[in-house]
Amino acid sequence: MKYKLNEETVAADSFNGLVEEMKKISQEWQPTSSVAEYMKTFAQRCEMQTGEKIRTDSAENFVGDLVKCGILKE
Repeated sequence: MKYKLNEETVAADSFNGLVEEMKKISQEWQPTSSVAEYMKTFAQRCEMQTGEKIRTDSAENFVGDLVKCGILKE
C-alpha cells in the first residue's frame, strides 16, 4: 500500500507498517516513543485543525480515518 502524506510518499505492506513509516517521517517535528503515542498525538492535532475525529484503536482504523478526511491520499 502507498499513500501521499503532504509531499511525502509513505509505503508499507501493512497498516501497522504504514503508521510506523509515518512516525519515522515525523520524528523531526513530533518526537514520540511509541506508535500508539504517535497516533494519539497525530489524531489530536487533526481534530484541532480539521474538527475530524481520528480513531486510534488500531492502525487500520487510524489510516482509514485519515484517508476519509483527506489527510492521506491513495
